[in-house]
Amino acid sequence: MSAQLMLLAANLPAGVVNQSQKLTLMKMCDSADDETCKTDPALAGLAAWAGVSETRAASIVTELVAKELVERIETGRAGRTVEYRVFPLGVPTMPGCGDKALS
Repeated sequence: MSAQLMLLAANLPAGVVNQSQKLTLMKMCDSADDETCKTDPALAGLAAWAGVSETRAASIVTELVAKELVERIETGRAGRTVEYRVFPLGVPTMPGCGDKALS
């Protein structure tokens, strides 16, 4: 669990992500490794956190990839889950922290 990454995702402004995208990203951050930022969340878990269907959760992940907030590292195939990296371009700055990124 990465509380630090979750906090970053929670503080993304509304102009960057909508509510469903933010909740989905927060769940991905929740299961991310602190050092590598890699995560392999279950689609059912993402859907439950965001309050959407699994089909919509998959679409939201694709939207997050397009926004470059998430990077698909390994494509899922039989017996394997999809692996992602959150904040592949680096962590965003936190509001009220002197425009410094959390480290």
